[in-house]
Amino acid sequence: MEKQTVAKMAITSDADVALIQALEKVNQGNTGGRITKLDLASWFILNGAAQMSQATIDEVRLAHFNQAAYLENLLRTLKQSGRQALSFEEIDNLQTLLKRKDRVSKKSNKPETKNHANTDSSQNK
Repeated sequence: MEKQTVAKMAITSDADVALIQALEKVNQGNTGGRITKLDLASWFILNGAAQMSQATIDEVRLAHFNQAAYLENLLRTLKQSGRQALSFEEIDNLQTLLKRKDRVSKKSNKPETKNHANTDSSQNK
């Protein structure tokens, strides 16, 4: 096995608990060597990133959707284009996103986290 460099990353407490539970399952009955949290987290990230579908990307974006950031980006786009109003398509997209986010927020008992993802790939930084 080749030596790899390590990058540091922080995760939430809930993610750490889930990782520990997954690690216990992976190591239970494993006679081929001990798997570490770093091994498992790296495996999850590398395999998850390689197999990420558009549906998964949309799900992640929706889970971290920030209405204020979206509206700021929409306003910036309007100003840059010199338009005074949204198109019907933009209004429809806005209503759809706001309705979907409301449904997700009501289903989840977890507090919302700050957003670093955008729901519209054309508005990414």
